[in-house]
Amino acid sequence: MGNSIAERRVNGHRNSLDDVTMKQAKADLKPVENAPEAADFPRAIGCAIERAVSMAGLSKKEVAGIIGVDQAQLSRWIAGTERPQFDRLFSVEVLRWSLVCALADLAGGELVTTIRRRA
Repeated sequence: MGNSIAERRVNGHRNSLDDVTMKQAKADLKPVENAPEAADFPRAIGCAIERAVSMAGLSKKEVAGIIGVDQAQLSRWIAGTERPQFDRLFSVEVLRWSLVCALADLAGGELVTTIRRRA
């Protein structure tokens, strides 16, 4: 029976990769296919961020300056064209609560909060 791949016998393990041709790996990244809302989800997250900024009483320019990105970067997060860096957004103390509320609202349920004063 003929083989289409030439057989090569190796005695033991390779000690080097000098004779191996390297190829760069290629990934085909596709959006989640079974969720129709998946295409709109980045924009929905962006709307939540925009709402949080508004609820906190800050301007986009102020938030961008505090977290150390330019205003165009923040606008791309809000537009849903780039993934937001939530660690940066959450680092703004005045933005935390409004960000949590705005993101929780994406779940579509009722948000019930209890505020307790620390002793």
